[in-house]
Amino acid sequence: MIIKKMKIGIIEFKFVLRHRFEKDRKKDFFDFEWKSWKIGIWYKNYQVVGKKHYRVISEWGKNTVKIHQIGLHLLWCKMWIEFGKEALHIEE
Repeated sequence: MIIKKMKIGIIEFKFVLRHRFEKDRKKDFFDFEWKSWKIGIWYKNYQVVGKKHYRVISEWGKNTVKIHQIGLHLLWCKMWIEFGKEALHIEE
């Protein structure tokens, strides 16, 4: 998995590339992510908690921001770009 992050102004971008032959991937019978071969373009948007007033849990409902993902499935890899502003990301 390759992850690159960058920030342009107030917009944060994250570029991700995953492929079938990753060494760190657990090989499990229930690993359905790579069981099917897909080709296509996809789009997702979802809401996450924003950075503003993060410590006040009662304000989380008012403090959501939208994250957008645009992705591409190829036979042996998938890649996507995720972007949004003022979203809280937990670092690995």
